[in-house]
Amino acid sequence: MTSPVLFEPPFPTQQIVGLGVLLLLLALIGYFFGAREVRPGKRLLLVLFRTLALAGIIVVLCRPMTVRPRPEPVEKPIFSVLVDSSSSMNTKDEGTQSRIKAVATALKSARSTFLQDLERRYQVNFYEFADELLPGGFEELVSREAAKGSKTDIASALFGAVNSSQGRKHAGILLVSDGRDNAGGDIARAATHLKSLKIPVWTAAVGSQTETKDLYVTARLNQNFSFAKQPAVIKVDLSQTGFKNWYAKVNLYREDKYVTTRQVNLKEGTTSLDFPIKEDHRGVFKYTVAVEPLPGEADAKNNRRSLFVRVVDQKPRVLLVEAEPYWDTRFLLRSLHADPNLEVSSVFQLSRDKAFAIQEKTSDDNLENKSARTDFTMPRTKDELYQYDCLILGRGIDAMLRSEELKLLRDYLTERGGSIVFARGKSYAGDRPEIAGLEPVVWDTQAIKDVRFELTGEGRMNPIFAFDGVRPPDTIIRELPSMVSVTKILKEKSLSVILARSKAGTNAQEMAVISYQRFGKGKVMSIGSAGLWRWAFMPEDFKQYDDVYQLFWRQMVRWLIDESDFLPGQDVSFRTERYSYGLGERIRFLVRAKNVPAGQYQPKIVVRPPEGQPLTLMPASAEQDNERELAYTAFLTPETEGEYEAVLSDNLGQPRQEATRFTVYSDSVETRLVAADRELLAQVARVTGGSEIPLAGLKDLPRRVRQFEESSREKLKAQDIWDRLPVFSLLVGLLAMEWYLRRRLGLV
Repeated sequence: MTSPVLFEPPFPTQQIVGLGVLLLLLALIGYFFGAREVRPGKRLLLVLFRTLALAGIIVVLCRPMTVRPRPEPVEKPIFSVLVDSSSSMNTKDEGTQSRIKAVATALKSARSTFLQDLERRYQVNFYEFADELLPGGFEELVSREAAKGSKTDIASALFGAVNSSQGRKHAGILLVSDGRDNAGGDIARAATHLKSLKIPVWTAAVGSQTETKDLYVTARLNQNFSFAKQPAVIKVDLSQTGFKNWYAKVNLYREDKYVTTRQVNLKEGTTSLDFPIKEDHRGVFKYTVAVEPLPGEADAKNNRRSLFVRVVDQKPRVLLVEAEPYWDTRFLLRSLHADPNLEVSSVFQLSRDKAFAIQEKTSDDNLENKSARTDFTMPRTKDELYQYDCLILGRGIDAMLRSEELKLLRDYLTERGGSIVFARGKSYAGDRPEIAGLEPVVWDTQAIKDVRFELTGEGRMNPIFAFDGVRPPDTIIRELPSMVSVTKILKEKSLSVILARSKAGTNAQEMAVISYQRFGKGKVMSIGSAGLWRWAFMPEDFKQYDDVYQLFWRQMVRWLIDESDFLPGQDVSFRTERYSYGLGERIRFLVRAKNVPAGQYQPKIVVRPPEGQPLTLMPASAEQDNERELAYTAFLTPETEGEYEAVLSDNLGQPRQEATRFTVYSDSVETRLVAADRELLAQVARVTGGSEIPLAGLKDLPRRVRQFEESSREKLKAQDIWDRLPVFSLLVGLLAMEWYLRRRLGLV
């Protein structure tokens, strides 16, 4: 297509042309009256050169410009349709229909809009989202009868839709939701990011903004377990709708016996309060928080919450060994020392011939009093090593321990039942089979810089990452700073359990970052990332995560040493991984046996739910990590909230019967706070440059998209076509030729 030519002269065109004509007339007069001795043919040639040069100068002074047309895109731009599939979309407040059904009906009535009108100009991608963004199809969305997502993460859905375009132009996004976001993502940041990319979001809100009157109770212990004769805190959250500024009576019970009452004023949203507790001896104790029903409450059953508190009576002893001190080591040691329920000893190799060691000791009379001594050395015998419950090993361990001393680590795991944490990836140089055989992964020699990691399903269930008991741990992990580097791995061993993975490299290869495996009676944990200390320095906007770094390490140590499989005199152990679970979350029962013949042992588990008939489970044999012990697992997905009891019956070994208790509750606000947040969706639309669109008006979407494209399209800029070397060379050439002829003719 030919580009049009425009003229933008710095002076009026008439003046430029007039000046040019005047100069041409003067040249004509000069050549025809002042150069009579020159033959007419040559004078005519001089006039021609002068005329062409003046014409060129006049054209240049008129500043010719051209407008280049926009290049046609090679591929169609992408238009994304995101439909909320979280459980709050099952709310029936769209006439007689649920929200998800109303959306399906609206999409079906606008079928030609998406499959014809938009498809002509764009590649239309359909997605559904709840806790994650999943690709789908139009027919799948219009046939949707129910939504099952446990939470709504609008920010991740917007980011995911943009990232999936893989650099292609994105024409816009249609977001269909009730706006009830509860994942804690930064929606404002997501909207601002889309605005910077010039990607508008049109929002179609669904659902009523009217909230029912209700009060909901959640309760948790401030740590994984408590210590005998030391205070702990039960943290209670009261979430309410319709009862702002009301007073509520909150009662605390221990093993169903009344303890105390607190009266609180209910604030907007959630009101928090603490109940201090203290137990004198070890064991597992049930506490119950109950709020007296308020007038007009929609559901009084959720006013009650039970939890089980595990109490231990010995302080774990931890040994930290580091030959190459770094920031990670410094902050790790500080966090461990800050925990009054740990005895922490540390050994640092300061130089080739110099080491520094310090040991904490707790008084036998008072567990709260600790003293430090520096006259001890690196444990080098079995008796010295077996004093510790957990070893945390940094880098360069092979430089501090001889080969025969490294072999003691295997005995420490298999005989002592201790735990080892490789806190900074590969802790040795070269090949050290004495250590490598213990680790859950095989290390590579390379590392990836500036990497984030995500929790696996096992990681989300593990109490190590239970940072506050309210927000999902993976949501908190996403907000934390990235790691300085992550060590690559060559292989995950068959018995390893991966708690966190990262993606690195151009092929988006997933790597295990945090993993563990059972080894004999103990456990081995490997952390392949450097830079966890960044979690200890949070910016002002994330001050609520200040204690995440300390909680991570404290809870890891406690989890590792808290799972002693066999008590004295026992041949069989029975437990669950936690004492509290979410509704619908898969529960794993772990049975371990020793000194019993595998062919004759037949364990049986009877689970008593809060309601209904008991359930019988027959544990299946699991992969064994110790030839001297048997391992069995059974699984249960609970369907009822409340308190459960599971009883293991053994035909061999001792004890013949063992019980464990746990609770199951649904803390998802998806089913509690379901009022639509239309203002949030409107704000997303305003920030990104889109607009709100009613479900009934989806047929107008193509017009709105085209209107945005026209209004946001960059104006075509005219470009000068005179300031180029060929034009300059032509003008100079004409003037040079004229000068040369005049010189040859003796006119210069």
